[in-house]
Amino acid sequence: MKNMKYESPKFIFQELKLVERVADTCWGFHYGWFDADSDGAIDPGEKIDLARMGSCNSVEKGLDEYLKKNYPGLSYTNSQIKTNVNDKSLIKPINS
Repeated sequence: MKNMKYESPKFIFQELKLVERVADTCWGFHYGWFDADSDGAIDPGEKIDLARMGSCNSVEKGLDEYLKKNYPGLSYTNSQIKTNVNDKSLIKPINS
C-alpha cells in the first residue's frame, strides 16, 4: 500500500484597492484635454480630471461650469460635452 502524504493548500493574499473610474465608464477615458491655445500640446491647466467630477451627469455639468468659468467667450454645444461624446473636437481624450 502506497503512503499518501497530505499537503495543506497554499493561500496567497493580494491587496485590493477600490478605484472609482466614473469618467472611464461615462466617457471611455479618465482625463480630458481642452486645447485652449490650439497649439496641439497639453499645457498646464488644459488637462481636466473628469473622474473627480463624479457621476456621468456631473461630468457634463462640471465640464460646462469649467468651460464657462475659464473660457467665458467660448461657444460650444451640449453634444460636445455630453457623456460618451463622439465629437472629440472640443474635449480631447487622454487615455488613462
